[in-house]
This record gives sequence, structure tokens and C-alpha cells, in this order.
Amino acid sequence: MMKRLLSLLAVGMLAMTTPQILHASSVEYSVNDEFSKISISIINRNVLAITGANGQVVRVYNLTGMCVVSYRIDADNFHYDLNLPKGCYIVKVGTVVRKVSVS
Repeated sequence: MMKRLLSLLAVGMLAMTTPQILHASSVEYSVNDEFSKISISIINRNVLAITGANGQVVRVYNLTGMCVVSYRIDADNFHYDLNLPKGCYIVKVGTVVRKVSVS
């Protein structure tokens, strides 16, 4: 009897609630044009070439997350000779992040 009363009470409470209508709000995201301007590449097996990042800071991280190189870019075309062991590295210029391989 107690089960039946609790069941009826639960059904009654569910029947009394008013349905809520949810409206999705529109969100606009602007595309950061910085990604299309900055180019990061490795030339001649160990030279880091960066274009379009004048005034930015370049940081090179190994795969354990330790920063191994950090420089401020002072020209539109920046070249830096990486004296690093062979392997994969993460290059961050401003908010642009790329994976490069030194061979």
C-alpha cells in the first residue's frame, strides 16, 4: 500500500510540473587572422624559418614540455639555427603552435 501511495505521489508531482521551453542563444566566433599570417617551417634539416611574426616571441619545447629555445622575433623573416638533437619539437609563436621535426 505504501509503495502504491509513493508511486501515485511521484506521478502526481511529475504531472503538476510545467514544461520549460529552452531557447538556444546564437554565438558568433571571430576567426583569428593570426593563423593565416604566420608560417613556421624547418629548412636545411635544422634551421627554423618563421615569417609574418614580427614582434612575437618564439618558444621551442621538447616533447616533455621543457622550453629549450626562446627568442623575440625582430624581423618579418626570422631564421634561427637550431642546435638541438634530432627529434620532434613544439614551436609556439604568439598563439600559433606547430609540431616540427629536426633531423
